[in-house]
Amino acid sequence: METPFGVAIDTTAHRLFVSDIGANRVIVYNLDSDNVLVDQIADNVLGQQNFYSVSSSISQSRLSSPMGLSFDPLLSLLYVADSSNDRILIFDVTSITDAENAVNVLGQSDFTSTTNATAQNRLNAPYGVSLDSSGNRLFVADTSNNRVMIFDVASITDGENAINVLGQANFTTGGTARTQGGLNGPRELAYDASGNRLFVGDYSNNRVMVFDVASVTDGENAVNVLGQANFTAGSATPTQSQMGYCYGVAYHDSTQRLFVSNINHNRVVVFDVASITDGENAVNVLGQPDFTTAASNTTQSGLYYPYGLALEPGGNRLFVAELRNVRVDMYDISTTTITNGENAENVVGQTDGGGGASFTTRGLYDGLPAVGFQRVQDVVVDTTTHRLFVADFYTSRVAIYNLDVSNTLVDRTIDNVLGQDMVTQGLTETTQSSLYYANGLALDPATNRLFVSDYNNDRIMIFDVASITDGENAVNVLGQTTFAGATGALSQSRLYGPAGLFFEGNSSRLFVADRLNNRVMVYDVGTITDGENAVNVLGQPDFTTGTAGTDIHRMSSPHGVHHDGANRLFVCEVNNNRVLVFDTTAITDGENAVNVLGQTDFTTGSFGTTQSKFYNPYNSVLDRAGNRLFVSDYTNDRVLVFDVSTITDGENAVNVLGQTTFTAGTNATTQSRMYTPMGMAYDPGMNRLYIGENNNNRVIVHSVGPVSPSTSTLAAVGGGDQVRVTWNSAGDDGAFNNLTGTYRIQYATYTVSWSTSSTPTDATTVTVATTSAVPARPKLHGNWVNRRHDVLFRSVDRRRNSQLVEISNTTSAVLRLV
Repeated sequence: METPFGVAIDTTAHRLFVSDIGANRVIVYNLDSDNVLVDQIADNVLGQQNFYSVSSSISQSRLSSPMGLSFDPLLSLLYVADSSNDRILIFDVTSITDAENAVNVLGQSDFTSTTNATAQNRLNAPYGVSLDSSGNRLFVADTSNNRVMIFDVASITDGENAINVLGQANFTTGGTARTQGGLNGPRELAYDASGNRLFVGDYSNNRVMVFDVASVTDGENAVNVLGQANFTAGSATPTQSQMGYCYGVAYHDSTQRLFVSNINHNRVVVFDVASITDGENAVNVLGQPDFTTAASNTTQSGLYYPYGLALEPGGNRLFVAELRNVRVDMYDISTTTITNGENAENVVGQTDGGGGASFTTRGLYDGLPAVGFQRVQDVVVDTTTHRLFVADFYTSRVAIYNLDVSNTLVDRTIDNVLGQDMVTQGLTETTQSSLYYANGLALDPATNRLFVSDYNNDRIMIFDVASITDGENAVNVLGQTTFAGATGALSQSRLYGPAGLFFEGNSSRLFVADRLNNRVMVYDVGTITDGENAVNVLGQPDFTTGTAGTDIHRMSSPHGVHHDGANRLFVCEVNNNRVLVFDTTAITDGENAVNVLGQTDFTTGSFGTTQSKFYNPYNSVLDRAGNRLFVSDYTNDRVLVFDVSTITDGENAVNVLGQTTFTAGTNATTQSRMYTPMGMAYDPGMNRLYIGENNNNRVIVHSVGPVSPSTSTLAAVGGGDQVRVTWNSAGDDGAFNNLTGTYRIQYATYTVSWSTSSTPTDATTVTVATTSAVPARPKLHGNWVNRRHDVLFRSVDRRRNSQLVEISNTTSAVLRLV
């Protein structure tokens, strides 16, 4: 699991359903005849094609942030609150096929619509569902509309009207209220069939509202309240009678007890509701030893953010979905055995090394594998100590891979991790060592500092990566004054949704795309004081303005920043579909951009799929030697390549990766295609481009050796005991840098030599014997690296322009770009 939320139990076919919000799915576990887990391994999945896919989508079979669940035992229907798609999907689970289609939809007119609204047949972020199976009524917590919708499900028509509403006087209002009839962010629901009562977890009012639904009048008053002394109080103190942020509710028919999860108090409180007195005391508590303790714990008796609850119909087992402990606990809640703070009897979502239950771990997906990502945002290559850093967004970590001396992957297993205590963990927290959605990366190779934009914590974390310990503490923080701060703001020292980063070593400046403030912040990080002020701002006239705009000095959702090491800063604007270029020789706050790519002028922001247009550009990276700017064109599923030796506003790209033409823009999962590329890194020594693909959850590597100049014709001639590489003319600087790039020479037994119309100074000749897998090291102006049966050497001309040549042990003499 990643983020368990809703739970439902089928006691007839013996199955446990768990909604997994972050993985956009419902996973199904088989139970035995006593409704006890058979094992800790999921048996089926709804909302995804398989157990390894996690992306959200809108279709008849897909989900986006599924929340509450309710099961109809008479018809074997599973109701799923598909929250981000603003709908309820209904699945026939008489038998289950992975990724099966839903049979009906409520809240939308069809399976491909996903627009929220405040109307009689529409929903806005539904969270909870509860079924009155005998009365054929479905109760839906329509959270963002602050109401409960009631549908007649005797027979269902897609997109049908609700028959009643609670929390609002009519179907066209949706405001918040703390009154006897109003609601504020209702989450989960529980229906009492024998008493015709509906219990509503009124989240932001810190209470449970009790409605008499024997017959319903739109907007009727509640008959009772729990968690508060009256209908106008809303405090969140952990006591025996008060609650904080009520989420899950579950009603036990045989004992007439109501179970309520308090996420901020890390507990489940139990009320005797045979008869109710407003604000009455709870009779029991789970997750805490008493009614005044609220600490989080990862133990057999502790809880950490309990969300959805479900009770075994006719039985004595309570299922508790814990968000932060990433598990579902099972408690024995029979009246004769329930004890405050008692141990859970079983768990799913966390297992030990032998597949048994574990109550002391809280890793995502039952311990994330040491391979694989969930939404790659950015990549950085350390070509000095040979490491690859990957910002793995939804697992809130930076994954680190060791490279060999040619900066090639040693293997595909993560070697270290930042932001988490271990590789197999993916929690979202706010501490000195943790991250809450890892976004942008930047490396200072001189001081071994790694800068990480911690998106949801609204800060930049700085780690010393000279050597790395899993889960190590950051050494500094920007955007917050302490490591405990996590609030976005608009000021000279604060950030709001930081995204892309770039460290410019010549001036020790850190450029930060402060995305939700629509600006780029510039910090002097020669030395750092926690929470220090930025020294400059771009995209806004001052540090207290954050309005989005489309003109020569404004921005809208900047994400990627890249500096050329001289005086140009490239800023990718997602919403304006452009790349702005700033002259940073001397920065003036709010200065004008000097050029733009993706648009022909500074006042338009339209998207397109052409040779010169973008559709949500996210990041850029520069090949300084070749003056090539690579731009990840996110929604067009491609990378565009621009010649930026000089720039003309709105100029055409010169190359494209991920598509075969400049007018194609479809995604795919193949060796040559992409699906939402985002962060990139360029290795100039090997001419390799690393591309993080968000929805393909991978980093792909392209060899992007530059095309040889049009003024030169390269030739390789093999004869006798040598291969002679020739070209027609020297480069623009009078040296042989025409051959800058990555080449492969296939050979038998040859001597490699360089020549022009006039032989350049320092031309190098190397003899390589075919009988030797590891040839003797020749004397060269650079590095000799043997890897497998490939020999790499670097030849340097008199002006120190370098080229990389790869010689493969084969039997012909052919020169070609790779």
